[in-house]
Formats: sequence, structure tokens, C-alpha cells
Amino acid sequence: MVKSTISKALLFGQVLLLVFFCGASWSASPVPDAASPGAVEKSLQPKPIPKPAELPEIKIEEEGAPRLGDGGVKFQLKDIIFEENLIFSPEQLREVVASYIGQNIE
Repeated sequence: MVKSTISKALLFGQVLLLVFFCGASWSASPVPDAASPGAVEKSLQPKPIPKPAELPEIKIEEEGAPRLGDGGVKFQLKDIIFEENLIFSPEQLREVVASYIGQNIE
């Protein structure tokens, strides 16, 4: 009876080991790509340069500032006030716009 118990225990142990090793090999992670032949050579090959995207064609129908037409705003420019200028003095800016002062603006 002792022999039978020992043999059953050994058989049970063998079955457990078989199940353990089969499960371990089944759940093992796959071999990484670096270990497969030719993976390094493929990674060193230059990748093709993609062609630049074609830009849409731009059509300019009219040059210059758009006109307001008959119903647009018209006024006479009397003065321009410059405030908080850090680069140019008010006198320098006034020289630039002097030709517009007193003119009718459409």
C-alpha cells in the first residue's frame, strides 16, 4: 500500500510538472524581431523619402484693396494720434502720414 501511494504521488507530481511546463511554454513571449535573421539589415536600410504634398493653386482675381462701392464709407481724415510708440517718435510717424491728412478717404 505504501508503494501504491508513493507511485500515485509520483505520477501526480509528474502530471503537475507536465501541466506547469506546458503552460509556461504556451504563455512565453515571442522571440523579438532583433533575433530573427535580417532584422538588423532591414532596420539599417534607408527609408524612402515621401514626395511633398502638392499645394493647391492660388488664384488672385483682383489686385489692390477692395472698393466699397457707392454705399461705402467716405470721410475726410483730419488728424492721426499716435500713442505708446516705443520705436518711432510721433514726429517720425507724422512725416509718414502727412500726405493723408486733410484728404478724402473712400
